Amino acid sequence: LVNAGANVNAQTSRSRQAPLHRAVQIGSLAAIRILVDSGADLNSVDSGADVNAKDSHGETPLHYASRRGLSLVTKLLLESGADPHSRDAQGRTP
Repeated sequence: LVNAGANVNAQTSRSRQAPLHRAVQIGSLAAIRILVDSGADLNSVDSGADVNAKDSHGETPLHYASRRGLSLVTKLLLESGADPHSRDAQGRTP
């Protein structure tokens, strides 16, 4: 899809998940790197691929990675500016 020009910064309308959320959710460091290499903007709130973008439950990609114990993904997200103090809708931090 990326090679065909898919928008790597798009979010779903219902859950507000960006491809970065899904890549972290499945634990794919390779997919995260492909998204980054293909222009996913990890720092721009306007792009939809903000590293701190929240889904419909208020969770960021860092919430997903830390919950699954994905240390390499967690490290990559933190190095990319993920906020370790971000709270989800229930007040939980990553």
